[in-house]
Amino acid sequence: EKGNFKLVGLDDEFEDKLLSMACEAAEKIYEQFMSDMPDVISLEHKEQLEFSERILARYSRPLFLLELMIHTSRGFLADDINKEMESEKTDEVFCKVLNGLHARGCQVANEILVLLKNGFADGADARWRCLHEIAVTTNFIAEQGSSVAKRYADHCAVTSYRKAKDHNDSCSRFGYPSVPQNEVDRLKREHDAAIQEHGEDFAGCSSYGWIPTNIISTRNFKELEKAVELDNLRTHYKAACENLHA
Repeated sequence: EKGNFKLVGLDDEFEDKLLSMACEAAEKIYEQFMSDMPDVISLEHKEQLEFSERILARYSRPLFLLELMIHTSRGFLADDINKEMESEKTDEVFCKVLNGLHARGCQVANEILVLLKNGFADGADARWRCLHEIAVTTNFIAEQGSSVAKRYADHCAVTSYRKAKDHNDSCSRFGYPSVPQNEVDRLKREHDAAIQEHGEDFAGCSSYGWIPTNIISTRNFKELEKAVELDNLRTHYKAACENLHA
């Protein structure tokens, strides 16, 4: 529309004609583009399918073993956790936290499998980074027991309140609705209750405020890896980070 542009140095009549020609040209290009794209996309789908078939033919054994491992983990380990949850002696929060982490780990592992099957090795490596973080966190909570599991669960109140505030700070720029004030107030009460129960440092260290300082004084992922003796994968982890950042 003319109101959105101003061509400096042109009289109004010539400017109107020029903008009209530009709009007509844009419409023709758009129509041609939309006419050609179904065939182009169909060809790309065919090429991607053929590429995926070559990957499966070449790497069928390791991909099968990965899928078998995921299936086994999803089945046997889930059964063990569910049995623990049914036991009267087991802490419910502890089991729910481990079950949730296990479920998320299985989901990420399946994402890795899909990416590998379709030739996106760098993407799969980046998702392995997430899976490694889940594995480290799960091992730490499993070793430390119910008290740390509760801190991990309660820390959701801290992150949820932060997310709500961050969302409301930027939502208007995208035309998104804001989180209602009554919901923000509820999240603030839960946030404050968690801080009151666990201490002021519970809100610190970004995502790792749930880690007790008497166990790890410098709370970050590198120290978390060391605590569960998975820091031997630090080099692989740093390499995977390269596929996440610009």
